[in-house]
Amino acid sequence: YLALSMFWNAWFDPKVSYESEVIIDSNRGKGIDDYYKRLLQSFQEMRRVIRSNGKLIVTFNNRHMKYWKPLIQAIYVAGFDLLRVDWIDQAVRSGTQGINHQNTLHGDFVYTYEPTNPRKTHPKSTNGSEVVRNTIFKLFEKKSLVSSAELYIELIPTLVEFMSFADSEGKDLDIDKEVSKYCFYEKQNALSEGLSGWMLKENFEDN
Repeated sequence: YLALSMFWNAWFDPKVSYESEVIIDSNRGKGIDDYYKRLLQSFQEMRRVIRSNGKLIVTFNNRHMKYWKPLIQAIYVAGFDLLRVDWIDQAVRSGTQGINHQNTLHGDFVYTYEPTNPRKTHPKSTNGSEVVRNTIFKLFEKKSLVSSAELYIELIPTLVEFMSFADSEGKDLDIDKEVSKYCFYEKQNALSEGLSGWMLKENFEDN
């Protein structure tokens, strides 16, 4: 995200290489394929220098699996296995996070990997639609109202663990679209003392 430091970068010598940035930016001709290629090169170099008992720590925060896919695939092909996933709350929230409660995460996922043998192929993707449905079912077994944080903190690591980047039709998984099949967002629920959150649709079992 070099654009966020552009003001300070003007003083650096040697100059910051925006062309080498690993990012998706259609205005600069940087698409998903370029993003994956640069990520893979980066993780392959990390795999080359990391010790056999070392760890790779990755933090990433996004609700869209189409952006998770190149990241997780690059880590997998480079030669790393997922060990654990942790969630870290933010001490201070941004203005956008304070306004958008429905689908904003207030923290970061931290993924811990261990080195293994590099692979030549991408991981096999499982049915993300099915993973979303099963995860939602388990979440609502004990609660009638689930916050956005609780929903996505459970959903995203599960989808990443099972390499669920595509839906039942083989298209890029749209988490929000899948969630809306079974849940609706209630801004002020009288049954939960005015709290906001996701509630299960009455016809959940029919979906």
